[in-house]
Amino acid sequence: MSAHRRLNVLAVMVLCVVTLVPYLQVVRHDYIYYDDQDYVTDNPVVQQGMTASNIAWAFTTRSVSNWHPLTWLSYLVDYELFGLNAGAQLLVNVALHLANGLLLYALLQHLTGAWGRSLFVAALFLVHPLHVESVAWVSERKDVLSTLFFLLSLMAYARSVGDGRRAPAAWYALSLLAMAVGLMAKPMLVTLPFVLLLIDFWPLGRLRESSRSALPGGSGSRPTGSAGAEPSRTKDGSAGASPSRVSVQRLLIEKIPFLLLALASSVMTMWAQRQAGALDLVQGLTLPLRLANATVAYAAYVIKMFWPIHLTPFYPHPIHWPAGNVLATLVLLMLLTVAAVRSARSRPYLLFGWLWFLGTLVPVIGVVQAGAQSMADRYTYVPLSGPLIAVTWLAHDWLARKHRVEIVAGTIIVIVLMTLTFVQVRRWQDSQTLFTHNLEVVGDNPLAHNVLGHYFAERKQPDKAIEHFGIAVELAPADFKSNYNMAAVLARFGHPAEAIPFFERTLRTLRTHPRSARLLGEFAATLERAGQDERARAMVQAARAVDPAYSPPPELARELQIQP
Repeated sequence: MSAHRRLNVLAVMVLCVVTLVPYLQVVRHDYIYYDDQDYVTDNPVVQQGMTASNIAWAFTTRSVSNWHPLTWLSYLVDYELFGLNAGAQLLVNVALHLANGLLLYALLQHLTGAWGRSLFVAALFLVHPLHVESVAWVSERKDVLSTLFFLLSLMAYARSVGDGRRAPAAWYALSLLAMAVGLMAKPMLVTLPFVLLLIDFWPLGRLRESSRSALPGGSGSRPTGSAGAEPSRTKDGSAGASPSRVSVQRLLIEKIPFLLLALASSVMTMWAQRQAGALDLVQGLTLPLRLANATVAYAAYVIKMFWPIHLTPFYPHPIHWPAGNVLATLVLLMLLTVAAVRSARSRPYLLFGWLWFLGTLVPVIGVVQAGAQSMADRYTYVPLSGPLIAVTWLAHDWLARKHRVEIVAGTIIVIVLMTLTFVQVRRWQDSQTLFTHNLEVVGDNPLAHNVLGHYFAERKQPDKAIEHFGIAVELAPADFKSNYNMAAVLARFGHPAEAIPFFERTLRTLRTHPRSARLLGEFAATLERAGQDERARAMVQAARAVDPAYSPPPELARELQIQP
């Protein structure tokens, strides 16, 4: 076995160990009452498994405010293989996460020929606590699945523009195909054309001299050495690509098919979210408020990259940020950007990593807001790779030839992050553990109390469920879900009269949810059990007005003496 192959085998072994040690515990985890119901546990289609009609449904549904047929297909396959087994589904997520780390290692080694740095970046990607949410949550299958095709697309593209002797057109087509498939898992890949331009800049170094001469810091000579802009065979035995230089116009033309895919996916996503009302849920957030939050979120993600503590699945939107905080954050981001641009010739990886981070976060930074969160750890799954690459290459340059220091420091960092990740994964074991932690991190919020209410209701603990739903209603009196959850739990556990006011409030809060026949039917059943038959009959008629096909349950129809 050659030295190069032995190094690759060693790298694979290391990456497998650092991934499995913190993540294997998910086999004992449960579903979370936060989106997992919509995707799996309360989804009747998914629980029918792989059928022809369900495959067609996966490509046509806009359920959960998204169009992502590949993600739905993965859940259908899961159910065929495991049934309702959260641990097994999470192990699939872990396997995909590990595959992504291995692909990132292979991509960086192919592009730069730097074995040690490529291994370290991949290890950081695999063990960083910010990525726990994408792996330890069944509902985030779309993150790990889409990133698999994101990295495959980058790898195929890098080969298509490598030495030009290995079927470049075929590799280019594979790159385009991988992006198309990835977009069917999550629309996050709309930024991939931008990332392709970044790797053209570094480490491929495809820009002509005339295109690059305008960069600050020099006369236009091509960066070499530690910057890695022209990879060659290195001491560790690997070799990067050796592409030819082309004009900016040529690079942009190459990306047109990718841009068209991104545009098509964006249209589909906006359609799905608008049809499902996801964009209307935050109609009170003006553009200035969203821009202010986006600015602060960028800085928060940078801080969490270096100090990944107090992580939680939901960060409530503050609605207002002090102007001073926003301005200071904006100045900091601008200074970092200027510093990255000024170092573009001597250390191009800094500009590469910083622009990767800024650009790939754009779809989820909140300018187009979908949901009530200020930010989310899962949004960093792809964007974090850019800064990890930049910091790793910078540290290598600073330490020069102090290889022992690099190895020791790198090992310590990976072990510390593995420990933090192990603890964070454990918090995802069930809804009670996770959202009790959420309340400790961000304080009272309706979402956490609604999740905890569902958790206790499913475990036949009505007193605790009613307590948490009641707090949610107090915190957000006009929130549809909080009022509906309170009404449903009171009706379910034998308090129909007390449930009626909450059903009435639920109907008054229907700004973003349609008046569904199901909701009106539930209200009718509650009214009947409370002895208000006339109102119950009227509610059944209202349900039929909404949906002429609505039929009340036989028992309710019998009690009200109406036609089923």
